[in-house]
Amino acid sequence: MGFRLNIIPLISGGIAVCGLFSVYELSCTLGHTDSLWPYISSLGVYAPESCLFTWFGSLYAILATISQWLWCSCMVHSLLTVGAPVSAFLLIVFMKISTVVCGLSLIGLFSINMEEANFLHYGFGMTCFVFYLIHLAGSLCLQRYLQSSDWLWISRAVLTVISICGLTLFVYFNYVALPLFTGEDYYHRRVEDGGYYEFMTSAVGEWLLVTAMVSYNALLAVDLQGFVIDFPTVYQTSSNMELSSVEIRSMGFA
Repeated sequence: MGFRLNIIPLISGGIAVCGLFSVYELSCTLGHTDSLWPYISSLGVYAPESCLFTWFGSLYAILATISQWLWCSCMVHSLLTVGAPVSAFLLIVFMKISTVVCGLSLIGLFSINMEEANFLHYGFGMTCFVFYLIHLAGSLCLQRYLQSSDWLWISRAVLTVISICGLTLFVYFNYVALPLFTGEDYYHRRVEDGGYYEFMTSAVGEWLLVTAMVSYNALLAVDLQGFVIDFPTVYQTSSNMELSSVEIRSMGFA
């Protein structure tokens, strides 16, 4: 009996949803941020929700990275089966690199909030978003070689469009709104502070992007549902301790 790999992205997505709602509810209850369309990053600025933000976020980053890496490794077997060209395997290698960069950026993003070092926080966020989008687009390109259902590549295409739109809205309107802001409290914006609607549009873009990232785990779980890791089993074949031998069945995908 083995371990089903699709459990990992399911747990990853569940942690992300629970973490977001927990931090959002706690932050709004304590009055640390606006309850209407706040930035994701502004949710984890103050204690105690900043601790939850770091714990949930780091755990999600680790599991999401493992999920995407396992997906790449498993898809190699599928590509070998259908006789895909070398370019497909090169794309897998590039996607693995983007997975590692995205995961490390996510950990940095959740470890340093915008109040401590906004430049680093924003840089980690942009790096994470861009390399996640690269991985998503790469998986969409590989669908032409993988024998998947039509709804899988359509879902990936929809998530890609949502991610691109979200990233564009987030970056552009945040850039436009910053010079217009004249208020004193960045986390409780008012219409008269300037740039209010631009900030709200940027926040919508960030929520779209984060929603697409979390939803991507569901597609990974569907793709990995046929892959299982068989744990090594040890058998003693001789009662003579000096001459005993063991047979170890190695780990593999089934």
